[in-house]
Amino acid sequence: MALTNEQYNAVTRYYDALRSEDRALYFSRLEELYEKVPGYKALCDSMAEMSVNAVKMRISGDKGYMDISSRLKETEEKLDLLLKENGYPLDYLDDIYHCRDCRDTGYVDGQKCHCFSKAMAELFYNDADKELNVILQDKSIRDFDLDMYPETSDDDNASPRDYARKALADSIKFIENAEKEPVNMLFYGGTGVGKTFLSACIGSELIKKGMSVYYVTAITLKDIFTNSTFGQEEEAGEAAVLMERLYHTDLLIIDDLGTELHNAFTDSQLFALLDRRMIKKQSTIISTNLSLGDIKERYTDRIFSRLFSGFEIYLMMGDDIRLVKAISSHNHK
Repeated sequence: MALTNEQYNAVTRYYDALRSEDRALYFSRLEELYEKVPGYKALCDSMAEMSVNAVKMRISGDKGYMDISSRLKETEEKLDLLLKENGYPLDYLDDIYHCRDCRDTGYVDGQKCHCFSKAMAELFYNDADKELNVILQDKSIRDFDLDMYPETSDDDNASPRDYARKALADSIKFIENAEKEPVNMLFYGGTGVGKTFLSACIGSELIKKGMSVYYVTAITLKDIFTNSTFGQEEEAGEAAVLMERLYHTDLLIIDDLGTELHNAFTDSQLFALLDRRMIKKQSTIISTNLSLGDIKERYTDRIFSRLFSGFEIYLMMGDDIRLVKAISSHNHK
């Protein structure tokens, strides 16, 4: 999973905070036992003193540490007895972690722990603005409804449902293999035919797997490009952070390509972004209302070539799903 410096630091802070909570809870429980269990603190102090003496003896070669080891074991048994007599579990001070498997480090034997994916999902959602939350959060590929697409076609070509079924099948395959097989996808077609929704479903599913996802509209993308080079100091600083996300996130979703005001500068920036992500084998999803002919006419030959040769292209057809759902809801009232 590729993380930006910003995201890596955020993950580090997240697990640092968990371990701080662990330590705070441990000392809180220890103080509780000191206060409510008579003799507990005295035994703990005695154990600490014996442990220090045992270490000193071992360093100096004094075999008397073996006798101390026996006394330490007896003291541990007395502490356990005090806990039991006062109604506390024997592990009251043991393994105080949010995740016992990784002990709140995020890793087990060098591999990401199962809690890591959940932590990353929470990080990406909490880090997002309201628009991003609405678009990505709680989406599921199971919510993509093929019944919203007509089964028949006005001509001899495939039906809108056939096109949608192909896009859905490939999207599911991408989700299942995203960590091993990066894929670039271009969804094009009219307004309201599910391009953005399908993109969001894919993004949400990848976040649940602990992968980094960045959603951006074409208009916002153009602003990031412009501010990173020509913006004032504060604007340029913010844009630099976003540029890092664009170039390093596992999945970049560019929505509504073609709605932005473009020029030679933004076109060159877009090409550089797409080219770099393809070289680094990072996945990108683009949705657009433009036809393939419109894309070729609007953008440079280099951009069109990258899209045409480097992306799986999917035509999305049908009625405006939002309008269909609105009419259906109204008729059922």
